[in-house]
Amino acid sequence: MFAQTHSQDSLIKKIKKSGFSYRTYPTRLKGRDMSRLLIGPYKNLPAAKKEINRVRLEIEKSAYFYQLK
Repeated sequence: MFAQTHSQDSLIKKIKKSGFSYRTYPTRLKGRDMSRLLIGPYKNLPAAKKEINRVRLEIEKSAYFYQLK
């Protein structure tokens, strides 16, 4: 999650360079407005699991699954 735009911008460049689609998702954490960078969408969880290792290798090693409800 990002409160600072410059950190988010550098990750967006990596995401685009790797060919992933993404969207930002506004959220609030401990009273602060933040943004999540979501890669996807994927048709189902197995499809997302198939790509998570590539995301961790090319974009962010601490990437994790987050499903919008």
